[in-house]
Amino acid sequence: MREEFNEVFEAIGWSDFTEIPKGGTILLTKEFLMTLRTDTRRDGTYVWFRLFNTDYELTLRQFSNLLDFSPQCILSEDLAGFNSVEFWKELVGLDAPRKKSVAHFRHPTLRFLARWLTMVVFPWDDTRYATVEDVRCLYAMWKKIKFAPTLSMVHH
Repeated sequence: MREEFNEVFEAIGWSDFTEIPKGGTILLTKEFLMTLRTDTRRDGTYVWFRLFNTDYELTLRQFSNLLDFSPQCILSEDLAGFNSVEFWKELVGLDAPRKKSVAHFRHPTLRFLARWLTMVVFPWDDTRYATVEDVRCLYAMWKKIKFAPTLSMVHH
C-alpha cells in the first residue's frame, strides 16, 4: 500500500508535500494563520500573511511553490471534467447521498487517502465524511492530474 501512496502523490505532484522536515513554533503558526488572507484582482489571486512581524504578499503560484507543490500543478479549483456527483457514483457505485461517507469507498487506498485528506489537508472534527474539497483532491488523484488545492487550503 505504501508504494501506491507514493505513486499517487508522485502522479499529482505532491511527492514532497508530506515531508515536513521541521516543526514550527506556536506563536509563528498563530501569527501566520491569523493574518492569512487572499485577494483576487484582475491580474490574479494574491495571498497575504505575516511572519516575524513582516508582511508578505505573494501570487497564488508563489505561495503554492512555498508549500512545496510542484510548479506543474493546476491551481484552478475547476478541474476539467470534475463533477462531484458523477465522481461519487463512480467511486462507490451508489447514488450520491447528501453526506459522503468515506466508509462507502470500495478501494482501501482511496478510503485511507480520503481520511488522510480530512485529517491533514482539510482538517475538521468528523473524519467520517468527505467534503467537496476532499472529493476534488481524490478526483485529481484518481485521474492522475497534477493539482494543488492551495486556494481551498487557504480558505479552509
